[in-house]
Amino acid sequence: MAETISKDMLKKMLKNMDVNGDGKVDKNEFNAPYMKLFPSTTEKQFDDVWAAVDSDKSGDVSVEELADFYGFTIGENGELEEKPEMSDEQILEALAMAAELSVVPEVSHPEIKKTEKRASQIERVKAFKCSIMAKEGDLEKELLEECLLGNAKGVIECIDKLKEAERSVRCECHEKGEMPLHKLARFGDKCLDAVRKLLEEGGKAREDINYPDNSGKTPLHWAAEYKQPLLFKLLLGQGANPLITSQVGWTVLHTAVHSNSIELVGLLLNLDKERATFSKQQKEQLVRHTDGQGRTALHLAAFKADENMVQLLLDHGADPRGQDTAGNNAGALATKTGRRRSRDLLDIHMGVAPAK
Repeated sequence: MAETISKDMLKKMLKNMDVNGDGKVDKNEFNAPYMKLFPSTTEKQFDDVWAAVDSDKSGDVSVEELADFYGFTIGENGELEEKPEMSDEQILEALAMAAELSVVPEVSHPEIKKTEKRASQIERVKAFKCSIMAKEGDLEKELLEECLLGNAKGVIECIDKLKEAERSVRCECHEKGEMPLHKLARFGDKCLDAVRKLLEEGGKAREDINYPDNSGKTPLHWAAEYKQPLLFKLLLGQGANPLITSQVGWTVLHTAVHSNSIELVGLLLNLDKERATFSKQQKEQLVRHTDGQGRTALHLAAFKADENMVQLLLDHGADPRGQDTAGNNAGALATKTGRRRSRDLLDIHMGVAPAK
């Protein structure tokens, strides 16, 4: 598995964390992406995480420290080497952090199809450096800033201004390749009116519902990651494609499971009944799709969700016998994280008597 995570990848992660550009990543800069991945983390819990990351107590993180935190050492040849005690959870966390920071790991399995940065049917759009504040008249950048803040009223006003000026709402942040829909998806349910207006009055903006950002995530991925059920339904109803994969090979189903949202997983697994254009075969493809580590959504559920999520996936045809690139089936991953009930369900489904 180490070949999917490189020293260069860790360096890029640190560079993207370095918001103020001083060449260092301090506690606050590490906190921002970490809390997006683990929003329920308390201040005390984060202090413990930071103490583990900043092992030399210097106040900032080196690539060696980041490697150590994720279970690696850097060998004499400069390549990452797995520690004997390295866990699968550390690998998953490293990949999730990379995705959050729009750093693409080197996936070593070419048979896994990933989203092209720009789908052929989607026209390129104008990119803006969002790290620089908008000046008067920078309507597109103002729109991106309002979306970043989740200010629905401000977004609607910007759309009206752009329409009046006969300018397109189709724009993206240069740094992450995110368009207005990607940013609004994080706030989702409180920005439904803004999203509707963007889709209804944005001309070609409707095409952007499946537009991948630099990490390969579509707005639907972000809605799943931030657990936004109303927006999730809206995007699906407007034609969002749940089969598109991110750069790490995750479908929206992987993302919803990773977010531990059984509601969103249920919506996806019943989509063949709700949408005429989504067939039973497409649902099977969604359930059985493997990411860059050879893991289906069931592997992720067994590893970090409860037994209800595992049962739901099994009920919809997930295969408990499938193995990831390390040779683990879902039951093996459930065992590694002490999820006995999930392991028992998986064993029963395979016709194996549960361990006593």
